[in-house]
Amino acid sequence: MKKNERIDRIIGLDVWRGIAIILMIFANSSAYILAKPHYTFMRLIFSHAAPIFIFLSGYSYMISIDVKKKKKEKYINGFYLILTAALIDLFIWQIIPFLTFDVLYIISLGMIF
Repeated sequence: MKKNERIDRIIGLDVWRGIAIILMIFANSSAYILAKPHYTFMRLIFSHAAPIFIFLSGYSYMISIDVKKKKKEKYINGFYLILTAALIDLFIWQIIPFLTFDVLYIISLGMIF
């Protein structure tokens, strides 16, 4: 990228991305920091965190890719993301890779297909 080249940002997309990240943080930590039982409204809101995050990731990926980029490079990026997700499962969560249906697996499969 040239030094003086300006990157146009979609502000609405950035706002929704920030909201999705905040929702994911609250949704994933609510079991540890909030008293039970959880309210139905909170569960309804938090259940939308992952679908919003996945949709925005896919949309951001599609508008950011270079049309002239080789297909091989796109597949390699998807496989690297699958590998990263598997290594996170194996070494951080200490579970068998591909045993869960995590966000990184969904995003990487979306990149490949």
